[in-house]
Amino acid sequence: SIMQAVLDWTVQAVLAAEQAHQAQTRAERKYIVTEFIKHILAQKNISLSDEELNTLIEAAVMQMNANK
Repeated sequence: SIMQAVLDWTVQAVLAAEQAHQAQTRAERKYIVTEFIKHILAQKNISLSDEELNTLIEAAVMQMNANK
């Protein structure tokens, strides 16, 4: 499904931000992930609200933390 694909992209973006930007704050990493996912969504012509995107990012972070 589209939402599963978006979640997969979000998980990958969160992992990349964690690895590449460890010195930055959580808010800065979240901003990087948000902008990256918004860019992908725009390219794919997928519309999500900021609230939906925030929920996906939080789910991706929770998934990543559960896999540690």
